Amino acid sequence: MTFYMHMPSAYLEMVTGIRGEYWQYGLALLLCLAVLCIGEWLRTGKAIPSDVQSRKRVNFGLITLLVMPMASFASRDQLTFVLIWPLLALYAEDAVKPRNHPAWVDLGIGLMAGLGACIKFYFVLGPITACLYLCWMKRSIKPVFAIENMAAVVVCLAYVASIKILHPAYIDVILPMMPYTYFSGHPSLLYIFSNGLLVFSSLYLVAMFLKKDERLSDPRARLLLFAALGFSAGYFAFTRNLPFRYIPPASCIFMALAAAQCHAQTSKILKFYETLFLILCMWFMYASQNYSYEGLRILRNLKIDHPKILLLDFDLGIGQPLIRDAGGTLINPGLSPWVTTGALIFMDDETTVEQRIQLARWIEWERNLTAQAAEKNPPDVILVSNKIYPNWFSWANMDVRMAKMLKHYKQVGSTEYVFILIKKTPEELAKQALQPSLVD
Repeated sequence: MTFYMHMPSAYLEMVTGIRGEYWQYGLALLLCLAVLCIGEWLRTGKAIPSDVQSRKRVNFGLITLLVMPMASFASRDQLTFVLIWPLLALYAEDAVKPRNHPAWVDLGIGLMAGLGACIKFYFVLGPITACLYLCWMKRSIKPVFAIENMAAVVVCLAYVASIKILHPAYIDVILPMMPYTYFSGHPSLLYIFSNGLLVFSSLYLVAMFLKKDERLSDPRARLLLFAALGFSAGYFAFTRNLPFRYIPPASCIFMALAAAQCHAQTSKILKFYETLFLILCMWFMYASQNYSYEGLRILRNLKIDHPKILLLDFDLGIGQPLIRDAGGTLINPGLSPWVTTGALIFMDDETTVEQRIQLARWIEWERNLTAQAAEKNPPDVILVSNKIYPNWFSWANMDVRMAKMLKHYKQVGSTEYVFILIKKTPEELAKQALQPSLVD
């Protein structure tokens, strides 16, 4: 789904010549605005807010969707949450008033949520907890079988069937790796408690329940808080230490705050949390920005036209924008070193002999993919993440082709995030050939 969701931007770049990132940002921005309009329309019958409190609520939504993600804007997680948000809005309004809109609206919202779930499946825990709370409120299981939920399920089943038919290797090769690689790095307790966004959001949620705050008398607020719990459960069950994945639970908490404002217009504690939210947004903007301007300066100073670049980094947000801005071409196989990195993390835990054998096979498989790509299209520049740099050379030298290639490269610079290697000059290679080897 990651591949498919970027195809519209890629085709628009081919047609217009405008960079695909700009199209992706633009399309994501339009989706964010459309979702906010859908939510406001479900609440008031008007897509554009007409009163102060509505505008304030929509501004909270804009800040949440546009400011907090920063470098991760228009990523899979961002788009998944945005696509699911109208479903939460539908549940929230269903909790306070009868539906008075056409069935095709529910159908469309369900289709959007289904697409979102196809991108990141564990995000469904948010709407699931919200829907269960809605069932408890209505003392009925009918909300489970509503049109929007059935539409979402149909989309997910169709997506699974399309993978089975069109991409069988994904099921046979990639999925067996997931528990040992992609989901191997769970958040540590130290990381959790050092993350201000999660801590303050959780404290706020606990305080609201313990105090039996009157604002929780608004069913929409309660429902969104239950959705936040579901998103948090998904984060801790399936994801790694990436700050932008706290956005869904935090967003639901603060949108619940906005939904409940009518019960405490002049509350000082409400103003405190609104201010805290803005401070957290600014903190998040700083914490999630990892673009390397120094790396771009070094690459441009090399004066290599359209350099072919081998990226060895498990944070795609660092390397790939840098490559595009330098006018380079990525020669990597699609997975980069994600499999190897996850496998190495998993090996640090207690594993059986059979698991270690399988992990070693996957590491070798990915190293072979990297070696094939470099042999077919020798890179002008190699970017190696500082997080894997110390161990990368020993990993690469275990392949004869990679070991032979590395003799032709030297380090020319480094940044906070990456080490930069380029090809040696003919003079340097000649001098190197005259030096005796350890064997000699």
